[in-house]
Amino acid sequence: MGNSAPKYSFIVRLLMKFFLSPKRSFQEGPNYWKKHYDFGILDTHELNEKEKYLTIRLKEYKFHPIICIYFQGYFQRIAQYVIKSQRFFTEETKCMHRGDPYHEFVVHWQ
Repeated sequence: MGNSAPKYSFIVRLLMKFFLSPKRSFQEGPNYWKKHYDFGILDTHELNEKEKYLTIRLKEYKFHPIICIYFQGYFQRIAQYVIKSQRFFTEETKCMHRGDPYHEFVVHWQ
């Protein structure tokens, strides 16, 4: 579901695919989050285009563990829109439901 959600927003698809660079999209992520959600804090922690990965942290957001899977797919789809690659792998490396202080998602591409 998370991977499919961005597909249904014409504006998201248009902006991500044609107007925003990966760096700009990464920088604007927290602002987009604040405009659409009144809970949690999105931290675009690291973008490493040379080693082909990005790290996103989601703080103060502890609902049900199934939401972790949703966001894993969601962040991967957004990355697919802005990064020109065919192969992506996303993993949640930290999770508040496992005792970590925040959720951390790492998206890798080739």
